[in-house]
Amino acid sequence: MRVVETGRTHEIVAHLRIRERARRSRPLLGAARRCPGSPIEKAFMRSLLLSLLAIGICGGAGAALGWTLANLLGLAGMAATFVALPVAMVVAAALWASAIAARNRLHRR
Repeated sequence: MRVVETGRTHEIVAHLRIRERARRSRPLLGAARRCPGSPIEKAFMRSLLLSLLAIGICGGAGAALGWTLANLLGLAGMAATFVALPVAMVVAAALWASAIAARNRLHRR
């Protein structure tokens, strides 16, 4: 970007060099802390990340319980899968629903 008409070529080039140097010297962690966007966007991203974490936790707990039940019944292979899968889905959904209900109850206070 060179502006010849105004005679400010050297100033603009120097400014661009300083900006480029500053951009390269920024630590990555500092840039991650300063996430761009409005407070509403930040709250949405935080809520989304927490929801994904909760889904993973609830799904993992449901899968562990379903697999444990299948092992306790002495099942293996496809039979274990057909027992563990519905149990895992029901447990994960129940945990998720109870977590949402608890969060909503705490939010209202």
